[in-house]
Amino acid sequence: RSGAGPFCMAGAAVSSLAEQQQALLKALFARPIDLAARDLAVLVQGDFRRGLMAYQANGHDMAERALSGAYPVMRELLGPESFNDFARAFWHAHPPRQGDLARWGGGLSAFVRDSEQLNPEPYLPDVAAVEWALHLASGAADRALDTASFSLLMTADPAVLTL
Repeated sequence: RSGAGPFCMAGAAVSSLAEQQQALLKALFARPIDLAARDLAVLVQGDFRRGLMAYQANGHDMAERALSGAYPVMRELLGPESFNDFARAFWHAHPPRQGDLARWGGGLSAFVRDSEQLNPEPYLPDVAAVEWALHLASGAADRALDTASFSLLMTADPAVLTL
């Protein structure tokens, strides 16, 4: 393709589409936005900051909604505003690697555990781990009922039984 369009360098060799896409993805998840804008400016003509900010705001909104669906108890415990701040931070630290946002968020328990802000609440990583397991289970394929396993409830020590 010719150098026409917003993603080209004036008076220089046109960068590849892959380079442009990688620069945009990097910019979408970068913090602070000024660093992203500086790197993207090499590949883009004109003022792109407003568009980049719109894309980042959309990403933040998607992060908040995706994690709210997977972690409703965490949202309740942290409060909506704090949870949304945390979702945006997680979005930047662990961007999605696939298109299905329902599969994004599995590392939240470790992210919570590593958060200095949430250290006074040591149970939160466990809450996040349980919620993620429930979230994955809710989308898992149904399995055939193993009625014979119910007999274990009367013959085995309950302390050794697991799901």
